[in-house]
Amino acid sequence: MTIGNYPDINVTLDDYVATVTIQRPPHNFFDYNLICAIADAFEDLDKNPDCRAIVLTAEGKSFCAG
Repeated sequence: MTIGNYPDINVTLDDYVATVTIQRPPHNFFDYNLICAIADAFEDLDKNPDCRAIVLTAEGKSFCAG
């Protein structure tokens, strides 16, 4: 299930595992706004008793840049 509404990332939660996917292809450049979105998602997931693990992934040909 998709949870939250965060800019440039998608967050899903299935079977106690959250997947946070960076969606800024092709290179997923990090900037202040992206870092804040990831931090907000992690903080929200930390408060969720249905989340026991977090996997950070990315779309595009590079995991991240910047």
